[in-house]
Amino acid sequence: ADAHGVCSSSGSEGPVDEEPAVVLKDVTQTLEGKVTKGETVNYGPFSSLSEFIVDMRGDGDADLYVGVGEVPTSSSYACIPFKSNTNEECVIDGPEDDIYIMVSGYIDADYKLTISSQVVAE
Repeated sequence: ADAHGVCSSSGSEGPVDEEPAVVLKDVTQTLEGKVTKGETVNYGPFSSLSEFIVDMRGDGDADLYVGVGEVPTSSSYACIPFKSNTNEECVIDGPEDDIYIMVSGYIDADYKLTISSQVVAE
């Protein structure tokens, strides 16, 4: 008999029963604002399946705080660069919980946050 064109229906020849691979896509958000001396502004929650990056640029002196699993405070945070200006960055590797951002005015400041994360592609 000619075996050409015969297909196996057992599914054992390929990855038929395996879960599809998770495809991640990069997401970038931009937020802008102002703080006065002593004022705080909170953002979140955010999520990311791999690296989460917050880059802050601006004038004056605002301090960047990032919390994982909780809103950051001046005494409880996952990342604080604490520079003498508003140009700061936090990188969180593979967070497993919600991420929150706080911007605190050491003195009056204008700022722009660029937030980079990865989510499951739809």
